[in-house]
Amino acid sequence: CVLCGPGTYAASLGTAACEPCGTGYFSNVSGAATFNECTPCRAGFFCPRQVNAVALPCPRDHECPPLSGAAIPCSWLHHAPPLSPSCTAAPALYVVIAIVVAISLAVIALVVRRVHRRATA
Repeated sequence: CVLCGPGTYAASLGTAACEPCGTGYFSNVSGAATFNECTPCRAGFFCPRQVNAVALPCPRDHECPPLSGAAIPCSWLHHAPPLSPSCTAAPALYVVIAIVVAISLAVIALVVRRVHRRATA
């Protein structure tokens, strides 16, 4: 019988084979007897390898939902603080939307005004 290292568990009782906990899971103990002793990577952390002794903290501007095997970069104009399970829209996104709406309304107003002038001329 062999003692399985961190990030692994005994494949079956009485064998020397150890299985990895797998991506999205970790185990910081030696001697895990079953997969149930592997801990799911919780929200805000990621477990990228097949054998993880610890969960890694999700970096800034990335999202890490539960059972993450990778830190996923936030999309354009979105952000996330460290240890975040999800990205949110950055305030700059709302400014860009407001500017686009204002320009669109100004163009529509100019077109309507020009059409109205031609119709009354």
